[in-house]
Amino acid sequence: MALSHHADLELMAGDDFAIGARLLRPDGSAYDLSDASVVWVLRGPDGLPALQAGQFAIKVSSPPTAGLIVVSVPSAATAALRPGRYMDALRATDAAGTDTFWTGMISVSPNPWGQ
Repeated sequence: MALSHHADLELMAGDDFAIGARLLRPDGSAYDLSDASVVWVLRGPDGLPALQAGQFAIKVSSPPTAGLIVVSVPSAATAALRPGRYMDALRATDAAGTDTFWTGMISVSPNPWGQ
């Protein structure tokens, strides 16, 4: 499966952030998320995970057969991010195997509110 790169994104530390997409199979059909497990990672400029489980939520929209997904990160979690270029990736696993559906760069700007 060809790896999809999302457009570069910008995030202001201290703001809510969300990224979403329709996951597609190589033939263009929607990826059925009914029995899939989905993981997302945000890696910091040092290459280490910048967020831990519980600091973000992965929501599969209904119906799961449509392949729609949104990753949300609340402001409390983004407030701790240092300025720099981050890389994110989303992977799903089902009975057919494991596929990375997207990766891309996210530029984090400093929190102007200093919180």
